Amino acid sequence: MIYAGMEIKQIQHDTLSHFLLTRISTLYTDQAVLHQIALAKSIYASNEEETPHEICRAFTEGTYHNIESFWGLWMKLRHSLTRTLLRTEVDSIALTNKETIDMTEVMGGIHTQIAYS
Repeated sequence: MIYAGMEIKQIQHDTLSHFLLTRISTLYTDQAVLHQIALAKSIYASNEEETPHEICRAFTEGTYHNIESFWGLWMKLRHSLTRTLLRTEVDSIALTNKETIDMTEVMGGIHTQIAYS
């Protein structure tokens, strides 16, 4: 798959995944697509887990100039349109396949915080 070959890293998923993964459910509904969507969505779980700790660390270490940047990133990813579109794609694939999709299984055991049914 082209998307996998691009070797996209972290935040790039939010800005690039909408080019290839939104509306993908109209073309493909297999596990490979679900895996790529899960990889693209992993940045959101990482953001929820890591960014608040970084904000606390910035307060602790006195690097106050970083706090606004961390907060802005956290809020942008939390309210990302791409995040919602990817969730919609997984729901569409589940409806097309008439099955329950557990994103933890798609990621090979990596917990993504959301199970679709």
